[in-house]
Amino acid sequence: DVLSDRCISLVREGEVDIAITASGTALNEFASEHCFTDRFFLICRSDHPLASRSEVTLEELRDVDYISLSPHTSVQQHIADSLGALGITSTSFQVQSVFTVAGLINAGLGVSPLPELTLPMFHNPELRSIPLAEPGVTRPVHILWRKDRPLSIAAETMLELIRRHKPM
Repeated sequence: DVLSDRCISLVREGEVDIAITASGTALNEFASEHCFTDRFFLICRSDHPLASRSEVTLEELRDVDYISLSPHTSVQQHIADSLGALGITSTSFQVQSVFTVAGLINAGLGVSPLPELTLPMFHNPELRSIPLAEPGVTRPVHILWRKDRPLSIAAETMLELIRRHKPM
């Protein structure tokens, strides 16, 4: 339960056997499998002007108060490139925690594009999650482990469990 970069370090250092990560960095040094693709949604208050939309384009984020996560998070690494390509580089707030993002949105201080995996944290009748219009933003989520050493029986069992229950 750490940020993607730390997940990778823990596997590299042998502290953990496997990790599930949405890292934007190259994973060539590891054995890895694509687990699923995580789609991004815009999170806003139900009274926000975009709240009634069935989908939102990234371009529409140009004129709103945008709350971002730290650039060290895989979430921000994936969204920053897409927004940057549109010239959207400034944010109203930059925070470390998705829970802080939820609090700021709930207080009416902005909106945030976040991956589907985070949506349960925003289960609140006052908040809306709106899909980003195609091409949208996605991030690949991978399972990874070290190539240079065999997995323990427990790690093999966990890997098989993840494989059987991963989203299609």
